[in-house]
Amino acid sequence: MPPLVQVDVIIENAMGDCFAIEVKAAATLSAKDFTGLKRFQSVAGERCKIGALLYDGDHTTAFGDNLYAVPLGALWS
Repeated sequence: MPPLVQVDVIIENAMGDCFAIEVKAAATLSAKDFTGLKRFQSVAGERCKIGALLYDGDHTTAFGDNLYAVPLGALWS
């Protein structure tokens, strides 16, 4: 049996494109924090357009192909 994929939120539009969102309370991140998003990308393939990890930091940072760390505060600015 393949490993389970854990992502907090998956949004799918009418065309079948998926957008995965993971939420972390930490102010710092590591590549390990993107494990669930990377697994989802491998399962969803080209349907996964963007994986975003919302966190308590203050910088938006790319962590690979279409994977981004985004500060929670960016939702309100």
